[in-house]
Amino acid sequence: EFRRVLFRSVDGYNSYFLNDYERLAEVARHEPPAAQHKAFTRIGAHTTLPDMEVANALNVTELVTCGPIEGPGLTMLVERDDLRVYRNAHARGRVAVRCDETREDPERLSQTCAAGEQIEILAADQPTGRLRFRVALPAAHTLLLSEPYYPERRAWIDGVESPVRRADIALSAIDVAAGTHLVEVRFVPTDRKIT
Repeated sequence: EFRRVLFRSVDGYNSYFLNDYERLAEVARHEPPAAQHKAFTRIGAHTTLPDMEVANALNVTELVTCGPIEGPGLTMLVERDDLRVYRNAHARGRVAVRCDETREDPERLSQTCAAGEQIEILAADQPTGRLRFRVALPAAHTLLLSEPYYPERRAWIDGVESPVRRADIALSAIDVAAGTHLVEVRFVPTDRKIT
């Protein structure tokens, strides 16, 4: 039944937004980059289908539209009057393996691939913002997260703190060695004085 379908939003609220996230939204809306961002424009407020590579990177698993759409991996789940809900089978998940290991440009979307990895999400969508997962990799890879990049976002691999870097314009990435590892990602606020 339609009432039971839950939707995640990637849109910000008024002036509370990340500048990089607004740049990612511009890409999703097929717009050229603006010189300055004063407020976050909703990705879904436009009549054109957003760039599905961005939706996939953000792990958007369902899309709500006011009319029919078509695209690879989209299957209609619900149709009621003019409202339609589609499932996106190409959403890359909370954690994905970066395929193009040589590209270090955080301003472009990364290609993902199946590298023989196994990823098991152990904790996600908690009020604390904690993401915890077990990953088994046959070789060292960069893991792409559908989590916004903040300097305060920290990662621990098998209990050892590891750097988190910006990738895919506004999202997070972690380099992980081959083998089976327990990874935890948390937002750890720092005390900063504004001068």
